[in-house]
Amino acid sequence: MKPSNLSRRSTQQLTGKTNAIAKATADAWKDIYSADQNPNGVINLGVAENSLMQDVMVKRLKGKFSRLEPQLLNYQSLGGSRPFKEAMCRILNQYFNTALPVAPEHILCASGVTAAISQLMYVICDEGEGVLISKPYYSGFNHLIKQGVHLLGFDIENPLDSGSVSNSLNKAYQDYKGQPHKITSVILCNPHNPMGYYVQEEVLAAYMGFCEAHDLHLVVDEIYALSVFEEGPPSVDEDGLKAAPSKFTSALSLDHHRFCFDPSRLHVLYGISKDFGCCGLRAGVLISQHNPDLLKLIIDLNLNHVQVSSLSEFCFSQVILNTQNDQHPEFLDSYVLENKKRLLNAHQRVVEKLKSLGISHNTPANAGFFLMIDMSKYLSGASNPINKEEGSDKEGSQAEEEKLLTRLLKEYKIYISPGSAYNYPKPGFFRLTFAVPPDQLDLGLQRLARFIRDFEGIPPIADLSISRRKK
Repeated sequence: MKPSNLSRRSTQQLTGKTNAIAKATADAWKDIYSADQNPNGVINLGVAENSLMQDVMVKRLKGKFSRLEPQLLNYQSLGGSRPFKEAMCRILNQYFNTALPVAPEHILCASGVTAAISQLMYVICDEGEGVLISKPYYSGFNHLIKQGVHLLGFDIENPLDSGSVSNSLNKAYQDYKGQPHKITSVILCNPHNPMGYYVQEEVLAAYMGFCEAHDLHLVVDEIYALSVFEEGPPSVDEDGLKAAPSKFTSALSLDHHRFCFDPSRLHVLYGISKDFGCCGLRAGVLISQHNPDLLKLIIDLNLNHVQVSSLSEFCFSQVILNTQNDQHPEFLDSYVLENKKRLLNAHQRVVEKLKSLGISHNTPANAGFFLMIDMSKYLSGASNPINKEEGSDKEGSQAEEEKLLTRLLKEYKIYISPGSAYNYPKPGFFRLTFAVPPDQLDLGLQRLARFIRDFEGIPPIADLSISRRKK
């Protein structure tokens, strides 16, 4: 099809950055690694998927398909089935320490959290209005631009400190106030993607206080809530950031009376993709406990057309909701604990290897599946007099990232995601996902080590990072 036959709104959104990242991801999937079928394929350490618990989930799911009924092949109720909502309520009420128990009528279901936030933004933002979001941020939020919503990014010196957060929010509000984009809401990703930290009650209170002062909606994405793998007393790392907070705090756990916040403007997002390793089942929820009119409006406008598959709803509901014949009534607790254990082990494994390679990473990073690793010294223009701290020559730095991305992908068969995709403030940082099978993680790190040796001119040592078949 000729470009002239495509809509301007679609082609204008395909920026150079979007093209580069999308192409790299597509190339990785086309040549994905398989120990048996494609041993020279790409090790994917760039996509935020949790493969560590898939053996457990597959075993659990297999026992549920025998209960399928013909009506599951029909259209289901808008907003999600009752059993699936009850399953999500059980998870939320059991692990999120909800101040008000979440009920099915507080929930709308959609085919993933991205779909859920799209529905929400349609009813709280008009075209041309803006949403405040701290940088760096998950690249998937860029889809909101397609709805005519402007993402208004801003920097926070210390995102774990309530004072720093308050100051940064107020500064951003003043900076954007004179622009034509009316601010309607603030997005907070907690635990954070791509940084892997999570914030405490006082920081959530700072967000609430700011939103209350300016009559804004607060949208909190908590899709990694059960993937906090390291909890303990607060400490301060060498950069002055508070590390290892005591416990994850959900926005649903806060008493809105105590914080003087209008609860009708609090909306929380959750889904099964990350904590439960079920990205392919496509199921997420919007929780808005004090705004029934908003939830009704989404259904009345038929915005809920991106429904969850009835089979996905059924199977996951059966996994979570224990029945009288369930042989493993303790499944949910054991799953959550084992998930944390495996994530912690994988995190320790990758941190130890990165240290041996002389690669630093962001701290704290005690939630989610990823680290932001510093590959800046391996950019081809690393010796050029570019002020990396200030981010000068941003386009040039992004181009250097893309060159490194392409080299790692094509020559070393490893995919990691460049920081420019997340508006990371410093060039040369890449998001590395460690929630992959241990053998693949080790192989990917071997290939990364081989790249470093080649870059630094160190003679190769024997390894099996890419199998070499005799011809």
